[in-house]
Parts: sequence; structure tokens; C-alpha cells
Amino acid sequence: MGSRILHVLTIIFVLCFFSVFANNVFARDDVVILKNKYVAKPNSKVVCSSIQLQKIKAVKTEERHGDELYLSITVYPSDKKPINYSIPEPPMHWLSRYLKEIKQLTLYKSTLKNGESASVVLTLIEKDAYPWNIDDLIGTVQVHIKNKDGKLYSVWHAVNSGEEPKVEKITKSQTKAFQLKPKKGLYVVKYELRVNPGMCPRKTH
Repeated sequence: MGSRILHVLTIIFVLCFFSVFANNVFARDDVVILKNKYVAKPNSKVVCSSIQLQKIKAVKTEERHGDELYLSITVYPSDKKPINYSIPEPPMHWLSRYLKEIKQLTLYKSTLKNGESASVVLTLIEKDAYPWNIDDLIGTVQVHIKNKDGKLYSVWHAVNSGEEPKVEKITKSQTKAFQLKPKKGLYVVKYELRVNPGMCPRKTH
């Protein structure tokens, strides 16, 4: 009798073990997911890419009494539809006199598998009172990133065309700094591209 009870308990234990294991671990070609923790398999060549706003400075504002600003961000992934969002989210904005408080702000984060790429367009805008005034463009910077064999490659562009404000790249270091020159103002922005092996957390842009 005792041996039968032990046998039944052993079966129950094994079934419970595999049930819990199946509910918490899912295998994929490039990653193991364990209780929402993303762990890249060895040699999976998956990377987590992110763009940080390191610094933004108003050398001279567009408006006499200061500017109200936000960043419009458009992402063009190689395998998905474009995504557009604003930081801070509407109706919020930044006041130019408090820009020194903004440091190491994450603007973009996404997982890139081997061979995948994305173009990220970062546009600084001065917010006006719609519909009496339309928002003013301060300047645009674009970066193209690509995962090649687990290494992230990037190309930064200062976007200049037609009547758009003049944008100049002023450094070539890991942190990319640009001067944004609208009609009356002058802004300096510093971006940094970061990369880590493995997948990003779930909540990403």
C-alpha cells in the first residue's frame, strides 16, 4: 500500500514539474524566455539598440520669452510599418529654460535580429498655439542602424533640404552632437547610440 502511494505521489510530482516548466519556458530560434526574462542564446546575434538624449541646450530661443519644445520621433523598421510618437507625450512639452534638467533620456529602444535594420528620425519642434499658429521646426537628425552578425553599425545624418533649418554635426565621438539652427534660434543636442547583447525588455518603441 505504501509503495502505491509513493508511486502515485511520484507521478503527480513529475506532472506538476513539467506543467510549471511548460508555462514558464518557451524556446525560440534565437532566445529563451523564462518568466518574462529575455535571455539570448549563445551566438544568436540578437542585440538591443537604444538612443539616448544626453543633453539639449537652448543657446538662443526662437521666441523672445522662451520656447515650448518636444521631440517627434519616427522609426522606420526594415520589417514593420513606420512608428511615430512624441516625447514628451501630448499635451506635455519642455520649457526651454529648464532643458538643463533633461539628461540621459531614452528616446528609442528596440531588439534587432541579425540582418535587421531601422532608420530613426529625431525632429525637435517648437510648439505653438494651434490653430492660430502652427508648430515650428527646429531641426532634424536621422540615424540608420543595422545589426550585422551581432554588431551594430550606424550612420548619422544632419537633415538639410529646402527651407528646413540648418543642422550641423559638430562631433564624431560616440556621443553625436548637432547644432540646430532655425530662423532665429540655436540649439545643441547630443545623442548617444547604445547596444547590448540579447533582447530588449518588452516595453519598447
